[in-house]
Amino acid sequence: MGNAHVESVSIAHREDSTHAISFRAWQTYRKLVDNNYLFHREAYGRLHRFLIDDVAAPFRFLDVACGDASATVGALLGTQITHYHGIDQSAAALTLAREALAVLDCPVVIEQNDFVAALNDSPAPADIVCARRKNAPSCARSGASSARTAAS
Repeated sequence: MGNAHVESVSIAHREDSTHAISFRAWQTYRKLVDNNYLFHREAYGRLHRFLIDDVAAPFRFLDVACGDASATVGALLGTQITHYHGIDQSAAALTLAREALAVLDCPVVIEQNDFVAALNDSPAPADIVCARRKNAPSCARSGASSARTAAS
């Protein structure tokens, strides 16, 4: 089980020193997440319930500001995901995301890019779009303005 291929798209190229600083900042952020100071367990638990209870059909998932994707992967396991597309600006986070996403049993695309530019470049269609708001996921069905969201 698990994804045989994780496709990477790198738009922005960073210098090694910037990457090292970014990686150290990411390690600090991970300490906050790992100790649940930002309530990720509860937020991503709600996302999982949303995907199980409210999304009855197989779905394509767009993850804007996916980071290392570790919490998202936990929320996606056991759901009917058919395609994952993650976008983030941090090369350090995406390096970790490649490993975390390998457990998904669907095609995976991760893209290093500015979020606005990536969305303007028309990513593959998605049924569920998830973006971070105050470090917690805010997700909704694509194209449904009145859809119940994972944040509600």
